[in-house]
Amino acid sequence: KVSGGLHGVGVSCVNALSEHLKATVFRDGKVYEQEYERGKAMYPVKQIGETDLRGTTVTFRPDPQIFTQTLVYVYETLASRLRELAFLNKGITVVLVDQREKDEKGEFVYKFVPISENTDLSSLKGEVVERNVIVGEAFIALNAGDKVNIINKDKDNTAFGIVAESSLEKFRARGTEFNRDNGIVEATVTQVKANWVEITVSWFSILNSFFIIAFASFFSSIWDSKYNPSASVKYGLGLIIMALGFGLLAMGSWGITGATKVSMIWLILAYLFHTLGELCLSPVGLSYVSKLVPARMIAFMFGMWYLAIAIGNKLAAILGGQIENITKDYSLSTFFLIFTIVPAVAGVLIMLLQPLIKRLMHGVK
Repeated sequence: KVSGGLHGVGVSCVNALSEHLKATVFRDGKVYEQEYERGKAMYPVKQIGETDLRGTTVTFRPDPQIFTQTLVYVYETLASRLRELAFLNKGITVVLVDQREKDEKGEFVYKFVPISENTDLSSLKGEVVERNVIVGEAFIALNAGDKVNIINKDKDNTAFGIVAESSLEKFRARGTEFNRDNGIVEATVTQVKANWVEITVSWFSILNSFFIIAFASFFSSIWDSKYNPSASVKYGLGLIIMALGFGLLAMGSWGITGATKVSMIWLILAYLFHTLGELCLSPVGLSYVSKLVPARMIAFMFGMWYLAIAIGNKLAAILGGQIENITKDYSLSTFFLIFTIVPAVAGVLIMLLQPLIKRLMHGVK
């Protein structure tokens, strides 16, 4: 048996059971809005705009003080109830869309926000939970049970660092200066791991130089041997090898969601192949600039070479900045696949144009 409920009291009951509710009404060419906190209006109904639409939008957040066991909505239960209402209301179409983010296992993905010393606990939305995070610290002696202050080091709130007592006032003053949360979180040491090393992002900045030093003599010996390929083949190989580096990043990021961590070996291999591609392109390109350009224009063309590099770096930053927009509709792996396919195709195209390029070089080797 199905009951249709009492007409006209639905939103009143929802409002009484909600921590926060906002009603937006589209009527007579205008948009009206009113918000409520635990059933009480926060302000009178106000006009916030004009519209051609008609209807009402109600958004609400259930009150955790009332629903103490769970705040998670079960899709199947809601779908069953709305299906019953659809049968009871002829001519009405009910659309149920679940916009909650899920991982590959179908489990909900939650966003954790650290509670700092500036956080207003009364304004918190959602459940307050405790989380354990790993913090690397080499200069402060710590023991289990010690009270420390930590601060997040990334926008995803997954990496934290300990704030020394001498720096606390600096962070607090900076928060006051910019009128924002200082980000300082009170924490308790639960376990001390000996002989652990935190690998920071700055460590990876040495990889490019290291691989250049390690492989420069190897490539030089090939260019001086009988196996020395033509200029276009070197360019093509450089682009294809660079594409392999992005391909490895695509493999490493395959299927990951949210703040999932993967092995750093993928990034190391990407640096390796990008550096190998650079050794095929950069020194060879500079060499041919000096060989092919008229003597009076060498300085100018070298300037153009580095200007092109600067433009390339700027474009790379712009394209890299689109990662959030691309991963919003596609996966992180798809983002890296784009940069795998484009240079690979360009490399093959340059190698196919070898006869034309060789003829244009007029015998210069």
